[in-house]
Amino acid sequence: MPVPYSSIVRGIPAEAYCEAVEDARRRAARDHGIELRWCFDVPGPPWMQAADVTLDVALKQHPAGLVSFGLGGPEAGASRAQFAGHFAAARAAGLRSVPHAGESTGPQTIWDAVRHLGAERIGHGIAAARDQDLMAHLREHDIALELARQAVRYSFLDQPRKSAVLAEIDAYVTHRAPAAS
Repeated sequence: MPVPYSSIVRGIPAEAYCEAVEDARRRAARDHGIELRWCFDVPGPPWMQAADVTLDVALKQHPAGLVSFGLGGPEAGASRAQFAGHFAAARAAGLRSVPHAGESTGPQTIWDAVRHLGAERIGHGIAAARDQDLMAHLREHDIALELARQAVRYSFLDQPRKSAVLAEIDAYVTHRAPAAS
C-alpha cells in the first residue's frame, strides 16, 4: 500500500508522489499486463498528522488508480474512532474503507473499525476468530479479512504471540460457516 505521508514529510511534493505511483501503475499495465489499484494508508504515529496529510493527498490529488483509504501501524493506543471523520470524508469521495484491525489487538478493534470507519475489508483481522458474533457479522455484511501468514512471521509481535496468531489464522481458515437457511 502506498503511504504518501512517509514521502511527503521527507520533502517529496504530493503532486510528484502521485505522479510517480501513477507512472508505475501505467507502466505495469503497459509492460506486463498487470492492472494495479492503490490504497493510501495512514501509517503509525504521529497519527492525526499522518491521517490529515494522507486524506488531503487522497482528496486533492486523487490519482486515477486510487480506490481505497486504509489505516496501518501499531493498533494499541490508536482508537479507530478518532479516525471516523477521515474515513467518512474518504468514503464520501468514493474511496473504499480498508483499515487494519485485530492483528495485535482483540476483536473490539475490529468492531470499532466496522462501526466507526465503515470498514469493507479488515487488514490482518485475525482476532475476529475469537468472537463468533463478530464472525457472523463479517459474513452477514460480506466484510473480508486479509490474512497473511508471512506478515505475522515477520511482524513486531513476540514469538509466543506470533505462534498464537498463526494458530488463530489456521483456525479461521478451517472455520466452516453455518449453512445458509
